Amino acid sequence: MTEDEDIGFVDGLAEIKNKCRHLIFLNEVYRVSFYQGQCGKPFSSDENEVLDVQYLHQAVFDGNLEHTQLLIKAGEDPNQKLRGGPKIFTCVQDGWKMMYGYFEGTTPLMIASQRGHLKIVKFLRNQGAIIGKTDCLGFNAFLMACGSNQLDVCRYLFRHRTHLEFRDELNGMTPLLVACRAGNEAVAKWLIEEGANVHVCDFTGKGALHFAAWNYNIPLMQLLVSKFVKINSKDRDGNTPLHLMLSDSPLEPPATEEFLEQKKEVDTIKGILETMAKMKDANIIVDLGLTIRRGTEDIMVKSYEKWKSLSVFLKLGADPNVRNREGKTPLQVLLEGLPEAYISKGRVIVFQPNRNQELLVLLLILLKLGEDPEMKLAGGITSNDLCQLQKNALSQRILNRYKNNVDDVIENDDVVQKTIVMYGSKYLLKLKQVESEIESLSNMIIEPVRRRSLFEFMYDGITELYRYVDSVVSG
Repeated sequence: MTEDEDIGFVDGLAEIKNKCRHLIFLNEVYRVSFYQGQCGKPFSSDENEVLDVQYLHQAVFDGNLEHTQLLIKAGEDPNQKLRGGPKIFTCVQDGWKMMYGYFEGTTPLMIASQRGHLKIVKFLRNQGAIIGKTDCLGFNAFLMACGSNQLDVCRYLFRHRTHLEFRDELNGMTPLLVACRAGNEAVAKWLIEEGANVHVCDFTGKGALHFAAWNYNIPLMQLLVSKFVKINSKDRDGNTPLHLMLSDSPLEPPATEEFLEQKKEVDTIKGILETMAKMKDANIIVDLGLTIRRGTEDIMVKSYEKWKSLSVFLKLGADPNVRNREGKTPLQVLLEGLPEAYISKGRVIVFQPNRNQELLVLLLILLKLGEDPEMKLAGGITSNDLCQLQKNALSQRILNRYKNNVDDVIENDDVVQKTIVMYGSKYLLKLKQVESEIESLSNMIIEPVRRRSLFEFMYDGITELYRYVDSVVSG
């Protein structure tokens, strides 16, 4: 592939991402790196090859027990594997055309387990299907069921001698780690009740608490801490669960890229992309249908979920002043994601108001619950220096207040005036009102829930939302 073709491929992938509600190419929660166009080069091939699936696998995918029984009776092998690279299965779900994919080596039992077709799982096992079979990347039926939250299937497979501590050979993910990574609370709790090792880590040193914190899953965080999991444990990069909670980075293992290159499992990906590029506004989920999500999918409570998770985790004992191998504290990880915000004469220009509010409330929660604002960050810079680099004057004002410094934030009149000329009052907000809302939201999160009713929380949240919307509209 030439350089121009490679650039065109990446640009095309970006366009597809913009058109689709979800775009997931991978088999399980860890197989993201290559398919996001971040590394490697795809190879051209016949796109029809990926849609050519075996009859038994298709019957199982569709949940058609009768056809599955007829095919087995006709002599089909219940342990047959997908051949010829990754395959795509299509279906219509909730009015959407869905595309699910599986890697080479996937058996019918793996598909049935992932899809939650318990009757077919039981039938295939009775016909000799082997639970311990793995696909080319090391996942078996039990791991797939745990990753897709199929609790009834998990229970059935466990009763038939499935190992609780089975690891996939590529990343070292156990069933508990997969469940926590996917945010599958019910399956994770069941695994722990059955005796799963809560202290186990994958090959990068991440444990169940790392994944639970990254997922903002408060019940799982509380459960794991109650089982004496070390709350400030570090992975191989020195990141604690709190570092991951405040990071925007996806959890991608270094082994994925190299392995896929060696196995040539990406030969048909260009054809897949070209096929999907023809679909507009599609909700596409490829390979096991596991969306790479964090926490809830409800956009309306996403920020509240992050704020509450941070508050609870700090109160459980998470140390906000621990450094990772790069010398970064959780505060630095948070500040590196700040959008630009400029101040002038009691007004503030914020180009991403929702994200700015979300991160600044997190910042206030950190400061109020133990973060040291005076601590030198990686490279010897201060938190204030980092805010200047991010060009966020609002965060500087917050830090100065907690460091008892005189407010020395340099107002940027030129940027504010130019923005008003270009966009009118679209990004213009009142400084005091913005700061008041951030302070109010952080106090609402930190205040113990037992002192306030759910109605009060809802009322305060709706009030702040209306005030915020009003400030945006009125400028």
